[in-house]
Amino acid sequence: MKLVHYAPSHPSSTVASLLAGLLRPLDWLRTRSLHALGRWARPIVRNRELRVTLVGLALVATSLIGALWLPLWVLALGPLFLGIPHVLGDIRHLIILPGFHRRVSLWLVAGLPILACGLGADTRVGMLAIAGICLVARGPVGRRLAVAAVGLAATVALQYAGASRDLYFAHAHNFIAVGLWWAWRARQTKLHWLVLVAFALACGIIMSPVSEFAVSSTAGLTGSAGDMDLTYQLARLAPGLDPSLGVRVVLLYTFCQSVHYGIWLRLVPDEDRMRPTPPPFRTAFLQLWRDFQTPAMLVALALCVTFAVWAVFDLMQANHGYFRVVRFHGFIELAAIALFACEGLPSRRSPSK
Repeated sequence: MKLVHYAPSHPSSTVASLLAGLLRPLDWLRTRSLHALGRWARPIVRNRELRVTLVGLALVATSLIGALWLPLWVLALGPLFLGIPHVLGDIRHLIILPGFHRRVSLWLVAGLPILACGLGADTRVGMLAIAGICLVARGPVGRRLAVAAVGLAATVALQYAGASRDLYFAHAHNFIAVGLWWAWRARQTKLHWLVLVAFALACGIIMSPVSEFAVSSTAGLTGSAGDMDLTYQLARLAPGLDPSLGVRVVLLYTFCQSVHYGIWLRLVPDEDRMRPTPPPFRTAFLQLWRDFQTPAMLVALALCVTFAVWAVFDLMQANHGYFRVVRFHGFIELAAIALFACEGLPSRRSPSK
């Protein structure tokens, strides 16, 4: 299967140019850092797989430190500052760049159930997107039936999960991003396995007694973040569990959510770029603006500002508001997995030369 790379016209928005100008200090800092590294910088810039691996390892390390040092604040502030940008990454790389947004059939069979979930419909309604995709996908019938069977099994599991189905889906969807990144492109080396091993080891550390000792030493679970204390997070993310196990589950969610954000903000964009070398931050921002166009980007910016201001006055309610707004995006990832499984990954995701 071959999909055409989406390449709309260059942005002409004055707003885009002004905002891109704010990124000049980051470009200057990166240039100075690369100069400081000298000859060691050359392979990092030229070798995509090495660069993504190093960034991935740094992502796992910083996410683990955040989960064990300031988990309550990471849970409270992470979604408000990184949530909307990571949803843009979802939509951009799973829908716009492959060109799926141009297929009316996908809007009808997948877009409507996903939109319904965004408006508050039950999780099981979102699973209808998988069934619809299996009906209209362009892949072999046998493969589409296999994907439909997996989707049906997942729907049955959600049915038996009862009122906890949204919670289970929230935990699982952090791992979905890791799986998508792992399958994103055919690679020439095995370097990406280092990131996956580091991620698995970090999950193991968190689910072991080591994490409780570490978070006790850092006092990371004392106090509260906008009234969202440990008791609140246990009731939200690990209801009914033994307190010791519940703490580990909360820490695991904190860690995996941070990795999830980093995958859509850093790893996938680098993997999905046609050229193996990274562009300046200003250029990357203008490319993002070009892909979404001005109206959508202004809405996204307005949401970012709204949640930031809201958090100043009521951090908990701002946090709740964010999750209500973006509830649909997990089903976009599931729908994309189903479509990729039926049709294969877009051919433009080939190993870099």
